[in-house]
Amino acid sequence: MYDPLLAGCDQTVRDCEAAMHDLVDSDPALRRRAQIIQSVPGCGFLNAACLCACVPELGSVTARQAAALVGVAPCACDSGASQGRRRIRGGRACPRRLLYLAATSAIRRIPQYQALYGRLNPQPGDPQRKRHKLALVAVMRNMVSLLSALLRDDRLWTPEPPPREAAA
Repeated sequence: MYDPLLAGCDQTVRDCEAAMHDLVDSDPALRRRAQIIQSVPGCGFLNAACLCACVPELGSVTARQAAALVGVAPCACDSGASQGRRRIRGGRACPRRLLYLAATSAIRRIPQYQALYGRLNPQPGDPQRKRHKLALVAVMRNMVSLLSALLRDDRLWTPEPPPREAAA
């Protein structure tokens, strides 16, 4: 009882994914960027293709600028003497949506993100408890800065960070 319309949609999705794979594979620089992004747990090919297409500046800007480009940087809502709550707004919506999904996956798989999320979203009843979405946006921002640093340094993600070079 599979609807022929759904079968047509599935075929269209498969064709689009194949076209994206062909486009990414045709350019060596794009292929390397996608490989670096996909090395981070939680980021798949769709994330890599979207970030390469929608945020080409990633890796050449600072972490703050990258967070603002994606729309996960807190913006002040102040007026005169009153200070409002910080909110995220603006930025590019498509990569932000995909990073939301990547962040939920990363919270389950990467201890560094588990700790960050747990620190911002402790057990109910704790006075320091932040809301779930606020903690998730913090993970997304951290993930954007990680991806920007990996692309800047042209290296794959590893569970343990590389040793820092001694200052001369």
